[in-house]
Amino acid sequence: MLPKEYFEDPLTEGVAFGAFEHVLDNRFTLLKLPVGYGKTIISMQVANRLAKHGKIQIMIIAPKAKRLDKSFNEAIESCEKYYGIEMKIVKINNQEIGTFAGLNVMKTKKPELWKEFIEELKKEDTLLILDETHMQLRDATKTANQNFRGIFRTLAEESDKELKILGLTATPFDTSILDTVGYLVLNGDYTSRNDFYKKEIVGYTNAFQRGLNITDINHMIVDREFKIHGEMFVDKIRVLKKLSKIIYAPDAPRTFHIPKNEFKDVRVRLSDEGLEKLAHVEKMDRQKAYTDNTTKCVDYVRTLTTDRNVLDKVIEICQSSKTNQPLIFYNFDVTLQGLKDEFDRRGMRHFEVNGHSSNYFEENDGKSPVFVQYLSGATAFESKASNTSIYLDLPASDINYQQSLGRNTRRGQKIDTVMNYIIRPEKKEGAMDVLVPYAKKQYDRIVSKNKWNKLFENIFVTRWGKYDEKIFERRISK
Repeated sequence: MLPKEYFEDPLTEGVAFGAFEHVLDNRFTLLKLPVGYGKTIISMQVANRLAKHGKIQIMIIAPKAKRLDKSFNEAIESCEKYYGIEMKIVKINNQEIGTFAGLNVMKTKKPELWKEFIEELKKEDTLLILDETHMQLRDATKTANQNFRGIFRTLAEESDKELKILGLTATPFDTSILDTVGYLVLNGDYTSRNDFYKKEIVGYTNAFQRGLNITDINHMIVDREFKIHGEMFVDKIRVLKKLSKIIYAPDAPRTFHIPKNEFKDVRVRLSDEGLEKLAHVEKMDRQKAYTDNTTKCVDYVRTLTTDRNVLDKVIEICQSSKTNQPLIFYNFDVTLQGLKDEFDRRGMRHFEVNGHSSNYFEENDGKSPVFVQYLSGATAFESKASNTSIYLDLPASDINYQQSLGRNTRRGQKIDTVMNYIIRPEKKEGAMDVLVPYAKKQYDRIVSKNKWNKLFENIFVTRWGKYDEKIFERRISK
C-alpha cells in the first residue's frame, strides 16, 4: 500500500488538476513530467477526479516491465482504499494492465474477446491511461503506431460513450518536433503523418518529384545535429499552438526527496587483444566493407564492451563497498553474453531485464547486479535498492538514455545520490591515449540530441496549480 501523502502532496494535487483540465479539453493529453515524480499516482488522481462527476472506467496500457513490477496495481489498490471508490478496469486480452501488442492481437485474432471489449466500452465513459506514451506514438511512421491510432479511431466510432487518452512520459521527444506528429494525429488534428506534412511543411507536395525522399525531407526540418529549421514550416507557430494545447509539462517543484544523479566518465585503455580487434574493425569501416550499419555497430560494440580491461573495470565498480545493486545498461546481445560469461566465471550472481529474461522481478535480492537492455528495460521498471548505474555503451536514442537515468532515482528512496559511470574506451594513438572515435561519436550524438530536445521541451513548460472542483462545471457549461 502506498502512503496516502503520495496522493495528496501539493505536487500531485497540482499536477493532477492540470492534467484533468487537459483531459476535459482534448481527445489526447500528454503529461510530461520527470522520471520518479509519480506519474502513475497522478493518473489515478485524474481518474478519481473524473469519477467524482460521473461513472468512469479506466483502461491501462503499459510496458511489460511496468506490469511485472506491479506499480499500477499498487496505485489502484491504494486509491480505491483512500477514496472509497472502485476502479472499474477494462481488461485487454484478459489482462487488467494490457500491452499494445495484446490489444492488437485481440482485435486481429480474437474476435469474441474484441466484441466483449467493445461492449464494455459502450457501458461507460472511459479513460485510457497509456504509460510511456513515446513507445507507442512518438514515431508516426511505424506500422505498430499507425495501427494503434487506427484502433483508437475504431473504438471512438463503435462506442457512443466518450473515450479519452492520458499519455504519461518523461521523454516525449527524441528528434524534437518530428516526434510530435503522432501525438497530433491521435488527437485528431491531422488524419495521418502525410496529412501533416502536406499541410505544414514547405515544398512537401512536390518534394518527391524533385528527387527527395522522406529522410531527406526530415533532415531539412531537423538537421543531423537535431536543430529545428523553422523556415521549413508553413506556419510554425500554428503547429506549436496545437501542441501546447495537448502537451501538459508543468513546472512542478519537487516537494519530496528523490536522489540526485551524478556522473563520472571512466576512461579505460583497451587490452592488447582488444586493440588488435579494434584496428581490424576500423580498417573494415574505412574500406566500406560493411554492407549494413547494424553489422558494423555490432562488431564495434562486441570489441569495446567485451574487452578484458573493460569487463575488469565493470567488476571493480560492482565490487566496491559503496555500490549496491548496480544496473548495467547495454544495447546488443553480444554485450549481454560477454557480461554473463564473465560474471559466471567469477561466480557472481546477477539478474536480467531484457527480451530473454525478467528474472529480476521474480528473484531479486536487492544487492546483485542487473543487466538491463535499453529497449526492454530502460523504461518503466523501478530499482529502489540500486545506487549505481554503469553504461557499457550508449543507445542511439536520447529517450532510452534519459529513461535509464530514472530506473534508480525514485520517490521514496533513502539515498541522496546515484552514481552513473559511463565507460569511455581508449586506444593508443602515437604517444597518447585517445577516446575510440566510434564510442566518442555515440556519446557526442546523445549530448547533441539532449541539448536540442531540452530547448524544444522548454517551449511547453507551463504553470501548475491546486485543483478547483468548480472547473468541471465551468468547462461543461462552455
